[in-house]
Amino acid sequence: MKKTIKSISLGCVAAAVLFTSSHAFAGKDDVVGIHHFSEYGKYINKKLGWDAESDSEEYSWDKSATVQADSSYKVEGTISYKFDINKGWSRWVLKMKGKNTVDFSPYKKIKFAISSDSVNELAVIFQDLDNNHKKIPLKDLGFKKDGKFHTITVKTSDLKKAGIDLKKINTLIQISWGGIQKGSFFNLDDLHLEK
Repeated sequence: MKKTIKSISLGCVAAAVLFTSSHAFAGKDDVVGIHHFSEYGKYINKKLGWDAESDSEEYSWDKSATVQADSSYKVEGTISYKFDINKGWSRWVLKMKGKNTVDFSPYKKIKFAISSDSVNELAVIFQDLDNNHKKIPLKDLGFKKDGKFHTITVKTSDLKKAGIDLKKINTLIQISWGGIQKGSFFNLDDLHLEK
């Protein structure tokens, strides 16, 4: 098995990541990852970062979270991302740059794994280019504050019913939190779409 080391330096994410060329899900036609937050080998966004070649970016409002790779606690691949909360009532955003968009319409589900034993009021938000959005509390999708990873599934049909144009997704995902003490954290992994 061939292994390569890639260095990541993205806004609030900085890590050395070990990728393997024979990932268990590589080549599946019905699964596509979101770059840097899954290791499927094919992605709906080309490249996440702040350089000129990147088509997408990530950040937390008011530097409210520090994001770092965590190889000790993961669901798929070699790492998850740990979000250390610096202040409450904020959010983390992963979006396409400028007015660029991606098409979620060929996919039935958006899935990710999330874990925390210190953050309770988490929600996920999806948004199109025209700012149509849907916010869903993670507790309504099966999340529990128990320190275990929970797989969250959002149906794209529910986003469409909420008025989101699935063909013009600009904000791929947002995670919001509220009423949280500094020092709280959560881990995010396996962010992908499925047909």
